[in-house]
Amino acid sequence: METTIARGRPAARSATARIGACFPRASTESTTIAHGKTPAGHRAVGLWLVVFLASLALLQTVSLAIANGSRAQAEALVDEGMAVGDNSDKEAELYRRAIEIDPSYASAHFNLAFVLQAQGRLEEAASSYRNVIHHDPERAAAYYNLATILDHVRQGAAVLEVRSLLNRYTELAEGNEEEAESLALAKDRILEIERQIAGLKNAEVKGSYTAEEITERLTKSFRRGKSPYAGPRIPVRILFDFDSDRIRPESIPQLESIAKAVKDRRLSGTTIMMEGHTDSIGFSSYNKGLSERRANAVIAYLVDRLGVPRDALLARGLGEDRPIRPNDTDQNRAQNRRVELVNWGEWKTIVQEVRESKRRSEGDLLFLEGGGLE
Repeated sequence: METTIARGRPAARSATARIGACFPRASTESTTIAHGKTPAGHRAVGLWLVVFLASLALLQTVSLAIANGSRAQAEALVDEGMAVGDNSDKEAELYRRAIEIDPSYASAHFNLAFVLQAQGRLEEAASSYRNVIHHDPERAAAYYNLATILDHVRQGAAVLEVRSLLNRYTELAEGNEEEAESLALAKDRILEIERQIAGLKNAEVKGSYTAEEITERLTKSFRRGKSPYAGPRIPVRILFDFDSDRIRPESIPQLESIAKAVKDRRLSGTTIMMEGHTDSIGFSSYNKGLSERRANAVIAYLVDRLGVPRDALLARGLGEDRPIRPNDTDQNRAQNRRVELVNWGEWKTIVQEVRESKRRSEGDLLFLEGGGLE
């Protein structure tokens, strides 16, 4: 994936021209009480309020004027840098000066990142692209270029982040004919990463598990070099209504087995994390929220209907960011739509051991990134 998105700043120079209209106009009419004159105290309060609101409006106007002036200066420096256009230190310095004047100006950060990337200063470029995303989350090119850098520099240590960045890029750039080539490359790379993950995780979601199978898996210790699904983690299939957190009746027997397992004496005193996961259909931000709602729906059923102690359970939604199959067929997407049970105390111990290890395999790196404690 070698293509890099070209630099440039948007034609619209400022989106702040109308901010001054936010505060309502303060009325200068005195408040009166029926059948009598306004007391002096009320008049004083009214006058104070008028002065206060007028001061706020003046402060906002001054701040806006300063901000607009700073943005204009920063834009002039970015234009000057683009006129140089040779990826030199001189060009980079013009963008740095623009950022000093207006630290929130995303185009200055983007063009600086572009120059640093062209110079081979990839870690610095990655930091600048992250600044772009912070100040302008809709700048599609920043996600693509950052993914390109991480894919090259970090390689196996950042495959899930690369996948997430490319996925966000495809969401923002979809339908833009100018991005057709980069979109195709991004989608191909996403599937490559998902196939790589599938090979390392070696996980499969069965139709159903017995309580004994669940308990046995959650009490197993993890062995490095093995799939993280050898224990203490198990993926289960819980069916929900489409685009909903309502559990379908056919999944109740599986929930009953989960409840029996969690209450087993062998898991006494442990905390079980319920992780919600989805396939990649739809926007990633929506899928993350949906997966969290589904994980919480499972917990609610276990607690309210099946008597599992609430303090034995935690929930988090990871959306589509932790696939166990490439999202290329209906069958594989069905595997990705799952809830995972994790023996959380044991899992945290494993993560810490892998982090402290001096020698890490590709599987260890994926384990840290995809199964960690974020």
